[in-house]
Amino acid sequence: MSRIVFRGAVSRGAARGTALGGALLVAAAYVAIGLGGTAQATMTTSAVTTVAAPAAPAVGCEPELNKYDRTRFCFRVGMMVSVLRGRTAVGTVTFDLTHNFQLSTRSRDFTERITISNVRVTGSGTGVRLGLRVSCASPCVATGKFPQGRVIKPGISGVIDYRDGVKDAAADTATSRYALSFTRPGDKPGGYSYQAPISYRCDDELPGLPAGCVFPAYVPYFTAMKGLKGVIGNITAAQGGPAHEGRPGSGHPLHRVASAIVQVANYKAACALPLVGRPPKPGLACDEYPFRSTREGGTATTRANRHVAWVAAAVEAAKNRALVAFYDDNRVLAGDPFWVVP
Repeated sequence: MSRIVFRGAVSRGAARGTALGGALLVAAAYVAIGLGGTAQATMTTSAVTTVAAPAAPAVGCEPELNKYDRTRFCFRVGMMVSVLRGRTAVGTVTFDLTHNFQLSTRSRDFTERITISNVRVTGSGTGVRLGLRVSCASPCVATGKFPQGRVIKPGISGVIDYRDGVKDAAADTATSRYALSFTRPGDKPGGYSYQAPISYRCDDELPGLPAGCVFPAYVPYFTAMKGLKGVIGNITAAQGGPAHEGRPGSGHPLHRVASAIVQVANYKAACALPLVGRPPKPGLACDEYPFRSTREGGTATTRANRHVAWVAAAVEAAKNRALVAFYDDNRVLAGDPFWVVP
């Protein structure tokens, strides 16, 4: 009787999200099936960056292969199964598993599609069957609909349904874990497991909104400031400081503060009467940057890294509404980083 052995581990690594989406490390696992001998396996890891575009994937990927944004993530794992007779390879099966996640910022339910592609069989590598099970830590539950026990062929695809039972006013972070089994009639089954390179987070912390889920590794961008006269110039002036607070690429994102008490204190500190004086004319309001609703707000940063300006009160109110909408749409929770693009 032959036996099937799978050894190795998928690399876990992910860069912060960029304007084009996050980049990550993807591993290619090499598996051996022993025919009366000891199975062997090796593994290599290659880096994928946002600079060089990968070749067109054989299956759909959003936002792009090995990229992620706040609600979408696509990664691929390459496999090679070697059929050994003794220590001699007499056949192989190579294939890709493409994982495509789609989250929702307004639902605790989300999906992942897993697809087999780029299958190549040589020699005695025929007839190997794949089983795939997916799990996530409680209160997350994964229900698999991936076809089980089929001979590995291109186009085999299945959806994993997830539901996160996160409690009210709480957040839950989890990572998908995959358990693969390889079988063939007359052979001893073997297995292999790995996990997704990045985690997802579901929460029910935003007042008045249903629970939702995001990839917190992706740092979102606040850009909704069109027509906010005076606000854009004020942010640009502050980001011109030595720390470039909140400017993409500066290494200094802003971090949300959800406490209303802290926000009021920050605004009073930044726009205190002794500092800014009275409005030069009626209908104006003090606009501050970094925002009062951030950890960097108030006087948390040095004077060179913050700025205030008088803007129309209606414009100031519109900016604050846009910022709250951004927090809600991207599920930016207390402590979450984000970038500001005026």
